[in-house]
Amino acid sequence: MAPKIDIIKLLPVILGLAGAILMIPGSFVAGNVAYEQIKNYAPGFTAEFYSPEQQNDDIRNLWITVGFVTVVIGLASAILSLWFPHGFGKALILNAVIVAFITVAFNPITLIAIIFLVAGGIVGMVNAPRRE
Repeated sequence: MAPKIDIIKLLPVILGLAGAILMIPGSFVAGNVAYEQIKNYAPGFTAEFYSPEQQNDDIRNLWITVGFVTVVIGLASAILSLWFPHGFGKALILNAVIVAFITVAFNPITLIAIIFLVAGGIVGMVNAPRRE
């Protein structure tokens, strides 16, 4: 006899993991898009401290770092939503908001990650056991 698996209970985990894994290439794409958008701007008041190439690389690294922070938050929230679906469903939606901030210039990978994270958060909050 096969063990019974409640797929609805696993759905927030699956969607959250899919969104977090999609953010790994999505953060690199966001960093490269941000680099391409800002590389032609004239250097501002920091020109005497940094070269324009160094500023552009710092911008790219910032977007990639924020992307990987969302990957870590997404992985942790997705796994912990198995035991605490309501609270970590909210964390998945908060993670989707953070991902929305790094979605620049029509980055389709992060848009799909946002959809997965929001869907996982909503399913986790809706299917949470009720306290009475």
